Amino acid sequence: MYHPVVKAGQITRQFQGAGGVEQCIEFTRRHMSAGSCQIPWEIESAMARIAQASPRIMGEIGTSFGGTSLLFTRFLPTLEKLFCIDLYVKNKEILRLLAPPKLELRFFDMPSYAEDSVERVRKFLGGRMIDVLFIDGDHAYESVRNELNAIFSAIPDASALAHDSFFQSADSNYNVGPALAIDEVVGRFPARFKVIKSGLGLPGMTLLATV
Repeated sequence: MYHPVVKAGQITRQFQGAGGVEQCIEFTRRHMSAGSCQIPWEIESAMARIAQASPRIMGEIGTSFGGTSLLFTRFLPTLEKLFCIDLYVKNKEILRLLAPPKLELRFFDMPSYAEDSVERVRKFLGGRMIDVLFIDGDHAYESVRNELNAIFSAIPDASALAHDSFFQSADSNYNVGPALAIDEVVGRFPARFKVIKSGLGLPGMTLLATV
């Protein structure tokens, strides 16, 4: 018979036994449906860069199954608050189970750039600023642009890490929205960000670091 306490203990031990990023991604795919869709070396490099800044508050747009959120809780030990946004965030229970005791997790089942959504996040932050925002939600140009504009208007000092940002020919009709939106936002505020791109093919990541 299934016993939730026994199951929780088994999951916790398996997670603790997963050593590096690749092993943790495999864990998410066993226990969190699709888990994390990240390429191990790419997300590991991104987290190493983020960790250098010792972030305390982080947000994620496009949480989906929560696999990448779990990586953040594991490999960014300075985090104090992590909020996750999607139309419906899945696997909330396992994320709560495996989060470090001192990490405050908050899940928002809502569209990311609606005015009410921004206010709910602002209330959760309690006057504090976001150190980094990970964006891997709707890949349409308008959606990514609205997400970036909303967060940078509400929290000017935030930095953003955008996924699927490798630019291809518009003829490919594949995920060109993030790259176009990033270029537009950076073009409007060229002195505001230091732009760091992985630039090694699909899916690609771009870090907009506030300077």
